[in-house]
Amino acid sequence: MSGLRLLEALIYPFIIFLFDIYTKGMGFLNLNPNPYLLVVLIVALRMGTTFGVITSIASMFFSALSIYSSMGSMSFILHPKILMNFFILIASSILFGLIKDGYDHKVENITRRLKEREEEILMLKEELEKCRRNIKALGKRITMEKRGVSMLVSHLSSMDLVSSEDVFNEVVKFVRDFIGSDGVSIYSFSKNDFLRLKIRSGVGVLPNSFRIDDSVVVKNAMRNGVASILDMLKSDERGRIEVEPAVAARIDGKEGTMGFLVIELMNPEDINRSVLAYTKMVAGVISSLVETSMRIEEKLLERLKNPDGTYPMDLLEDFMKRLDERYEDFSLPYSVVKLRISPQDIEKLKKVVRSTDRIFHDPSDDSYVVVLQVCNSAGLDSFIKRVKKAIPEAEIIEKRSKE
Repeated sequence: MSGLRLLEALIYPFIIFLFDIYTKGMGFLNLNPNPYLLVVLIVALRMGTTFGVITSIASMFFSALSIYSSMGSMSFILHPKILMNFFILIASSILFGLIKDGYDHKVENITRRLKEREEEILMLKEELEKCRRNIKALGKRITMEKRGVSMLVSHLSSMDLVSSEDVFNEVVKFVRDFIGSDGVSIYSFSKNDFLRLKIRSGVGVLPNSFRIDDSVVVKNAMRNGVASILDMLKSDERGRIEVEPAVAARIDGKEGTMGFLVIELMNPEDINRSVLAYTKMVAGVISSLVETSMRIEEKLLERLKNPDGTYPMDLLEDFMKRLDERYEDFSLPYSVVKLRISPQDIEKLKKVVRSTDRIFHDPSDDSYVVVLQVCNSAGLDSFIKRVKKAIPEAEIIEKRSKE
């Protein structure tokens, strides 16, 4: 850019020089205003002192060259009129150049102050947004501390404890709405340190099953009762799952850990001690409610079971209806497989299924229907492989998944 401006500062007096030579104007000493002076003023006002002086020196040189070409002598250089003309050129370039420089400096200062004001406004906006988030978080904290327990007790006391699944459904929906999370889940915990999705409300970012050591947050919750992603961010420890949950709380039972209440998605700025305390409290309430519900459910189901531990087919329709409702509400997949095995192999089949799965016996064709909860097509294929390994002569009649 400076090179182009220098070329521009020199080309103007050169054009005047060509016109000067063509008309034999002898530097236009007798012309008022002098064209050389005009280009000096133009350049000085457009580009400032430096380029104005360069243009004035070039103008003096071209003017002297024009006079020399007409007179054939350099003795004229000291003539008072010529010296005065040169002085006017250089003085004008400095004077008007300083005016331009002063103007540019003023504009630069105004631009800098404007940028500083814009940065201050941006900082104030960020501070205001931060204050709004703090007020919102404080409001949530006050709500949890003042009304959280009473709201929870009031809501859960109205639940139907006949079904543990209904308890899980109601809890995750209530916690999600109350805390303001985009996704809340409950995972069951097995003795081999494996977590399996029990129920989910909202958006899920965690896999349906994973080991406890795969998640730093869940592992810390196992150790401390409750943990959040903020604990992980403070350390260099990283888990093996792609996304860590926001908060996890251990659900304890009489025989050990039953599972975990997991808040999958939540703004880290909204996580505070009240959220952790509330989540841990809800996990404790879940433990009591589920154990009570499971005892009631177990007693009711024991009366309905067949002598071999399977369920009658007339219960299948109602069970499938409940699974369809859970699929519509929470997008939880399930699978169904119909197979034929020898009655003597029923105990082998019962060892292959999980505690949450159900086996129904159809005496009309002496077949068995296994309903696998929270199980997609990949899980179904894995289940069939386990069945074939445990009972090689098992005949698979039908299989399907809803996912």
